[in-house]
Amino acid sequence: MKKFILFDSDGVLVDTEQYYLRASQDVLSEIGLHLTTDLFREISLIRGTGVWDAFPELTDERQIEELRNRRNRLFNEYLKSEPIIIPHVKEVVEELSRKYRMAIVTSALREDFLTVHARSELLPYFEFYLTNGDYPRSKPFPDPWLTALDRFKGKCSDAVVIEDSQRGITAGVAAGITTIAIPTLLTIGSDFTNANFTLSSILELPNLIESL
Repeated sequence: MKKFILFDSDGVLVDTEQYYLRASQDVLSEIGLHLTTDLFREISLIRGTGVWDAFPELTDERQIEELRNRRNRLFNEYLKSEPIIIPHVKEVVEELSRKYRMAIVTSALREDFLTVHARSELLPYFEFYLTNGDYPRSKPFPDPWLTALDRFKGKCSDAVVIEDSQRGITAGVAAGITTIAIPTLLTIGSDFTNANFTLSSILELPNLIESL
């Protein structure tokens, strides 16, 4: 029986990735650059690099830093005002919290994470959370998941990872942890062949984990 559930946040627990894309598109469009959904998926959700890398004409580091800061401010504004709740997440998390010890492991900045979860009402179900900077290397490296497992003082065989992105799946598999993908509309075109299981809905999660 599994003891620990390690959840990604954006796309799994809260619907925020679309606003990161929108904020990136907004600031890039102001300088005449067009960021498509497919390009965003490839650069940000699969490679895990900055969206600026998709545009070789962006060579001025000061300009990139200014764009990044404006994007982050706009993203934070969206997080405070736009709908972020994913149907059925709270009921599933509440059910799982009665049987398992749980943590959130995200690549998000702590400020953005706390802005989102001030509204989500989900944090009471988790023992702790890790955000960008709480581990040596970000996904697709295994460090985030292994850092969380070390905090639990648990074994890889006792845990499961819940992800929606290809780089998160890659990180979970590299950590040697059973990895479950729940794709979103934004990540559904990614390669999830390395995941141990792929679900169509979070509602399927309790029964699957119970069977492991």
